[in-house]
Amino acid sequence: MTVNIIATDDWNLIVNICHWSYTTDLPEEVKKEAYKAAWHYTDAYGEMGYIPPQGYDWSGFRDSSKESNAKSANAIRVVLAYRGITEFQAEKR
Repeated sequence: MTVNIIATDDWNLIVNICHWSYTTDLPEEVKKEAYKAAWHYTDAYGEMGYIPPQGYDWSGFRDSSKESNAKSANAIRVVLAYRGITEFQAEKR
């Protein structure tokens, strides 16, 4: 599916970039950069951007607040827009 970084809602953008079961046609370094930028705004562990001992994991996004998810999605949009990416292809594995 084609994902437009502006038209898609925040949650779908996060899922397509950050969930382990989705692949994209983005270069791996861009996807990692977007993931880390988004993680900075997670609040699932009670502290914004906290990285738990097990490292980054999906629950950091899944259990974050809607406000946090909006900030995470915006961070993804900024990273991708800076790279000139307005759309990408994503699919569930």
